[in-house]
Amino acid sequence: MPVHKTAAKTAPRDTLPGFAQFLKRYLSAWSVMVACLIGPVTKYLHLLPIYKDHENVLASTTALYGFIIAAALFYYRPTLRVQTGRRKNTLRSRIVLALPALLILFSVGSLFRYVTMVQDSIRLQRDQYIQLGVTTSQLGAKDILARTDLTNIPNGTGLIAWYLCGFLAAETSLVVMALVEFARAKTVKSETRHDML
Repeated sequence: MPVHKTAAKTAPRDTLPGFAQFLKRYLSAWSVMVACLIGPVTKYLHLLPIYKDHENVLASTTALYGFIIAAALFYYRPTLRVQTGRRKNTLRSRIVLALPALLILFSVGSLFRYVTMVQDSIRLQRDQYIQLGVTTSQLGAKDILARTDLTNIPNGTGLIAWYLCGFLAAETSLVVMALVEFARAKTVKSETRHDML
């Protein structure tokens, strides 16, 4: 029986699967998974202080909106296309090229703000517990994070907002960088084809 070799099928580059293949080659699968699933990973590794009642909300919301942002950026990728050649220095190109760095800085700032707010929130909650007569041996930060009910978390909505800003800005910067590289690779490939004709 003859053995037939089949070429590996690749998705057309203008489709979401084509972009996913490019992204996989660009960053490797491990990096992409960590970026899109950083919220759930943070929950299980306890990388940041999180109120127990916020853990599931933050993990699921971060992952969900991470994928939504990636899909939206892919949808709007023509507006992110960086011009090459003579029109390389347009304002839009400069903004698109600076956007990942700005998002990374915003992400770092947001996560520092989140941690500061968690510390303030723990202090406020500790003061409330002391007023209720809880002994000081039961008032460690981990105890407060584990025991505080969702409706009683001081600054709970602000904590969620800063957490999401931190991780979603980081994920967005990753996707923007990959989309710019994707557009560049596509432009180089089409220019090479055009030159061959």
